[in-house]
Amino acid sequence: MNEDLTQLLKDVTVRKMQIKSALEQFRRMQENTGRIYRKEIDFLLDRLNALNDYEKELNKLK
Repeated sequence: MNEDLTQLLKDVTVRKMQIKSALEQFRRMQENTGRIYRKEIDFLLDRLNALNDYEKELNKLK
């Protein structure tokens, strides 16, 4: 069980890094094109918040 929990935490960390990278890409695209990607950014921020909540719950189980 502990190994499974550790793997889940690693997976959450990787996913959070992927989302942060995507957010950075949208930031750069906004700077370069002047286009606003509000819907896409809001979606990614919602996912990031959900992952943060999930990570907190997993840490409580640890």
